[in-house]
Amino acid sequence: MTRKIFKNLDRRNFLKSISFGLIGTNFLFKKGPIISLVPENKSRVVIGRAEKLLSAEGSEYIELVRKGVDQSIMTLAGGLTSQEAWNKIIKKDDVVGLKVTYERTKTDYQLIYGVANSLIDAGLPPENIIIFERADYDLTLGNHKINRTNKGIKCFGIVKEEWHGATNESDKFNPQIYDIAGNKIQVCKIVADMCSVIINIPVIKRMSLSGFSTAMKNHFGCINSPVNLHGDNLNRHIAILNTVQPIKNKTKLIICDAIRNFGSDHVGTGSIIMSRDPVALDYTAKGILEKHLKREISPKPSFIDIAAELGVGVNDPEKIEWIEFDIT
Repeated sequence: MTRKIFKNLDRRNFLKSISFGLIGTNFLFKKGPIISLVPENKSRVVIGRAEKLLSAEGSEYIELVRKGVDQSIMTLAGGLTSQEAWNKIIKKDDVVGLKVTYERTKTDYQLIYGVANSLIDAGLPPENIIIFERADYDLTLGNHKINRTNKGIKCFGIVKEEWHGATNESDKFNPQIYDIAGNKIQVCKIVADMCSVIINIPVIKRMSLSGFSTAMKNHFGCINSPVNLHGDNLNRHIAILNTVQPIKNKTKLIICDAIRNFGSDHVGTGSIIMSRDPVALDYTAKGILEKHLKREISPKPSFIDIAAELGVGVNDPEKIEWIEFDIT
């Protein structure tokens, strides 16, 4: 793999350097082995890209996506193998929830199972993986087979039937009430009770109220009444939700699908973006989307700044290390 490491970029230079799914080559460039440690007080964001991901089909596409997952986690965590890298994040007795999205723009099916199979190869039992979204209905739209048994990878929704703004199936949510700027919400039992680790697998998509949605907004699909968090204070609500336990404590990794789903144009960048910092990842996604749109996002996605102020992650380029590599 070819790697390029970029640091100490201000916002203007970051936007100049980022290309259609990749950071450019105007800054510090190194080749060599996988970086062993994240620099102190920095958040690492990894961007793995393969042009062939935009055109490959069938087994070639599946294999390339899986390579992208393995090489990204190795680069992010600094492991010599993907198993060693995963073991820095996940224990073999963890129950891992893969939070996907199927609202308008869908998380890539092969990326989801590429992550799941990489976890299995690292030693996690298939039964300890739960692929989930708001409803069984959403998952079946993505050709997933619902599985609530204790055999193989589990796949099911918080509830069975389609819902968007709110659901009355209170038994599917932990009874703990959280206050989001005056709004009372509950977190689904999948996140609160069933899983010890959440891997967030969002897409980059535009939104009329918050500018765009990627990592932090994807957790709206984990609560009982996301409709109550929309409106004029949506940006603040997104940020505060990501301070809520167990969402903040359990979300150990974000793997953004920027392969063929991107913005509202479905054009794709052939990229997988990975980080353990949701704010740094959303900051990166914002830059990539603005580069694509050739303008700043409007309305301003101020949830990034608010979340940074609340300690969810970092949005200061001086505190982010971007690593770009070619998936091979």
